[in-house]
Amino acid sequence: MTESQAPESNLIFSIRNHYKAVPYPGSGLRPDGSENHGCKIIKGRVADVNLIPETFDNAALTNAIVALNDKATPFLTIGCEKSCNNGPSGFWMRGFLELSFNYVQGITYAENYFKLFFNLTHWFWDQPKQAVVEYHFQLEGAQFFQVPAQGFSLVVWITTPVLPTEDETRSAWAWALDSLTKFLMTIPDQPDLPGRMY
Repeated sequence: MTESQAPESNLIFSIRNHYKAVPYPGSGLRPDGSENHGCKIIKGRVADVNLIPETFDNAALTNAIVALNDKATPFLTIGCEKSCNNGPSGFWMRGFLELSFNYVQGITYAENYFKLFFNLTHWFWDQPKQAVVEYHFQLEGAQFFQVPAQGFSLVVWITTPVLPTEDETRSAWAWALDSLTKFLMTIPDQPDLPGRMY
């Protein structure tokens, strides 16, 4: 395989025909044994990350949520999940981090998220790569009813290819989430912008 044929990471943006209230309640235990633990807004209270069960066994997810919910960022997180799976060919991992801007003006206009994705793609191409992954940005409608404010949130799905070992798979997924977090931390906060939500 030549260098030009080497597999590359994919970055995809789509708009989902879906709308949710934020924060939303948990689902309780589902028939398949899974559970949606609900949305917990911890903006500015990063010690409360221990209220988010999805982070308990994943350091990269914990680190991302703590970093993005710091008072000094323009973001807040809404939800997350991850799953490491195996089959006859090996292991693969998929999960998401949902976030939004922490300003009414930020969530109101979809183009704010388009710009975020555009800038990420250019930033990502310039970074050293430790793995091949897929980022899928899904924009969807959201009503923040505690604020109140209406606009959009962003679900960023991260998926690895099938890899030989579970350790390689978890490492690739963690690297991808760490890279996303590193990029998002380059976006400056705007403390003087009116309409701060949390």
